[in-house]
Order: sequence, then C-alpha cells, then structure tokens
Amino acid sequence: MRRIWLLLLLFPLCSQSSSVPMIGGDVVILFDQSQSMGRYNAKLVAEQLLLTLINTFGVNNPIIFAGFAEKVEVHLRIERYDTPQTAIDREQLRQQIKAIPLRGKVTDFEPALRYLERYDEQQGALALAVIITDGQPDIWDRKLRYLNPEIRHDPRYAQLNQRQEKMVEAGATADARYDALNHGYEEKNNEIIEQTLTQLASKTGERLILLNLGSGAENFMRQWHERAAATLIETPLPVAADANQAATDTLLRQTLQQLLEISSRLFAVPLPGDAGQRIDLASDSDLFWTPPQRDSEKEQVVTPQPPTPPAMFVPPPPWYTIPLLQQQLLLSWVLLLYLILRIRQRRDFARRALTFPPLDDPLYVDAVQRRLFAISTTSPESANRYLDEQIREASSSGNKTRLRLLELEKLKYRFDRRISLRAKIPPDTMALICTPEVTSPLTIIDISLQALHFHCAEFNNAKISGIQLLSSGETFAIATYHLRKRSEIDYILLLERFVNETEHRMRWIELLTRVESQTFPTKEVPPQ
Repeated sequence: MRRIWLLLLLFPLCSQSSSVPMIGGDVVILFDQSQSMGRYNAKLVAEQLLLTLINTFGVNNPIIFAGFAEKVEVHLRIERYDTPQTAIDREQLRQQIKAIPLRGKVTDFEPALRYLERYDEQQGALALAVIITDGQPDIWDRKLRYLNPEIRHDPRYAQLNQRQEKMVEAGATADARYDALNHGYEEKNNEIIEQTLTQLASKTGERLILLNLGSGAENFMRQWHERAAATLIETPLPVAADANQAATDTLLRQTLQQLLEISSRLFAVPLPGDAGQRIDLASDSDLFWTPPQRDSEKEQVVTPQPPTPPAMFVPPPPWYTIPLLQQQLLLSWVLLLYLILRIRQRRDFARRALTFPPLDDPLYVDAVQRRLFAISTTSPESANRYLDEQIREASSSGNKTRLRLLELEKLKYRFDRRISLRAKIPPDTMALICTPEVTSPLTIIDISLQALHFHCAEFNNAKISGIQLLSSGETFAIATYHLRKRSEIDYILLLERFVNETEHRMRWIELLTRVESQTFPTKEVPPQ
C-alpha cells in the first residue's frame, strides 16, 4: 500500500516530462540558401525552428540542419541525447549558423526533394522534414549568366547540354543561349520534380512540411504539396527595411506554434503546458533545453524583458544631402572667389606688361624709340638692369611653360601606360557587376595591368562593384576606380584599388598573362 501511494505521488511529475522517446528517425530542416532571400531569410527562420524544437522536445532524434541552392549542403548534425541535463551552448550554435553563407546563385528545388526521397536509402529513417523557402524555382539566372553547374553534368539533361555546347562552339552569346534553351531546361526540371514528388508521397507523406515565406501566392508550392501529400504552411513575411518588427514577430510566433502542433502529432508526444514560452525568436538563455518545471515553480517564472538597445551614433549627413538652396549658395561663393582671383591676376599681368600702341599704328615705332631713348639716356647701368630684368622674366615664363608641358606629357604617359600591354578577352568569359543593373549589352574588349576596356550603349553612370569570371564564378571586388568615357559606347575603367588589393592584384596579373592560354577558356569549366 505504501508503494502504491508513492507511485501516485510521483506520477504527475513523470507525466510532465518532455523527454518521452519520440518515433524513430531523423529530423531534417532544409532552408533556401540562395542570395535572393529577403530580410527575414529562410536561414533565420530555420534557426528559430531548430531552437524551438529543441526547447520543446529536447534532442530525442538526430537533427540535420542543411541548406540547398545548386545542391544540398549539410551544415550541422546534432546527435540525440538521453539525459535532460545534457546542455548545448546556444551562443556557439548561433555563431555556427550565422557563419553559414547565403551564396547560392539559383534556387533548384530538385536536389532538396531528391535528398529527402533517397534519405531512407542513404541515411536512415525520416521522422520529420521541413523545407523553408521564399523564392521561385530558378536553375538559370539570366542576370548573372549562371546555369546550375550540377545540371551541366547531369545525364538527365544530356540533350540540352549538348545543344548548349554546340551553341558555345558556334560563338553564341549567353543571352542567346538563355533565350533558346532556358524553357527546355525548366520543363525538364519540372518533369523531374513531378516524378520525385510522386515517390515522396509514398515515403514521407504528411511528415514533409513546405514552409513558404514568399509574399505572393506561390501556385507551384500548392501543386507540390498536393502531389507529395505534404503539409503546406504559407507565411508571407515582409522584406522592406521599415517592416513592423512586432507584427513580423507575431506572424513568426504563430507559424512556429503551428509547426510545434504538427510535430507533436507526428512525434506522438503531447506539447508541454508552457509550449508558447519555448518558442525561440531572440532568447538570451545559454541552454537550448531545460527540464520541465513543476506546477509549484511555474508561478515564480518571470518572463525576461528584452534589453534596451544602446544608442547608436548617427553620423552627419554627407555633403550631397545638403538642401539645394545651400548648395547653390556655396557654388555662388566659389564662383565669386574664382572671378576675384582671375581679375587680380589679369591686373597684375597688365601692370607688368609694356603698354605700346597696336602694331599697325605709326606711333608704335616712335613709342618704342622714346622708351628706349629714355632708358639709354639715364645711365648704361639702368639700361642693362632693365634688359636683364626683361630677359629674366621671359626666361622664367618660358621655364614655367616648359614645366607645364612636361607635366602634361607625364600625365599622358601615365595614362597610356595604365592602358598599355592590353590583352583581348574572349567573349562571354568576363562580366561587370553594376548597381543598378545595366540593361544594355555590356561587352569587355580587353584588359591591361591597371585598366579594363568595355563597350556599352547605355551605361547610365551605373556604380561598378566588381568583375566576375563567368567560367568559375570568381569575383574581383573593386574598392576604388575611375571611369573615362571615350565615346558614346566606349569606356575605360581604371582599376585604382581592389578590396583585397594584394591577392586580387596578383590574380589580375596572372589573368593578364594567361588570357590567351587554356587557363582562361571560353567554355565554362566544371567544378572540381
């Protein structure tokens, strides 16, 4: 009887624990890691989902944190643990997730779906899978002239890849290849995705959750979740910089609450009473998961208030933000000062110059004779001093003119030297990264040690931020440059300094010396 009474006292404490073993299998969180993500990107939402799941259910199943763009990259794998006392350093994991770059140039969903479809064959059982994205399917970016390199070596696209190689050999431009082949690539990609979704329906079903963060109604996501028998959650997050943070947090909290309810049903584990407090948007705790509290302790819980953000230093506005009236007044003072200096210069020159009548005036000769006679009648020393002074002034003026001509020649020599030793660039191998994007075709003609020569019909003073090699994706970030316009379509870009000056300058010299060799091919080189 005493043992039965003791078991009845301990039963409520045991029933509240969230460390009940869940169904077997891994939890996979896949987020879109392409560069097109907005302010609230998929990686941030995936991080919040990861922390919320661990806060709520512990780590009873291995958790895989992966991203997808051109292919799937597994960034973190958190193994399961059995004891609630096991702790994970929250700040360390946040830093690891923060270091994951959003470097994808396209958004190809097929590798992510194929990864999940083959998961049971290559990895093991799958308990829950969440795909987080806000973008459209995109395997060929026309702006970057970038086709997913994984597709270029996929035998399922062999016919399209052969057509593209023939167009490259024929000298077709990147835009021409895109216009001719992009529709075929998209149809083939959609066909493969449809086949993969059909196979996913029998393997994952409702264990697959599609979380769409896009602001518009994505019809393809609705068709996909029906084909794969998956669960679709639409959470349109704002991308504007001045978005209402409180409203966004409320929307994210509702979404995470919905994901917790679905996960609880799939794991066959009831949600704890304080599940709403375990949703992690910006928590400062050092542990991901803490043992559940007893009913007597819940009243003592004090919800932490977010810290007051420190006052930020606001720099003074730059000169070009000064109101127009002040700019006009400043310009007027500068012009007035310039006119005063020019008038004084002309007066000094007129005072030092000899005032003779015009050359065709008969009085000219008489004036000269009287001037020289007055000088000669004073004394020989005065005449000599006068002549010496005139000679010195003439010599000084000649020296100044000669030095100015030499300086102009020096500047011309420096400019010619910067654009000398030029090497022709093969077509469709190099591009300029401009802001805003240049709509007119931009063709790079040749490069030199410190300059780049290109043609563009409508450049419109766009800001140049870098130079990209289309074959390898390598980018030279430009810190400072000077642009000279030769004609309506002809431009010279003087490369004054790169962001990584030493490394990029040495690499630039290497490209200049090997532009005609096989190390700078016209075809795109497959990744190693």
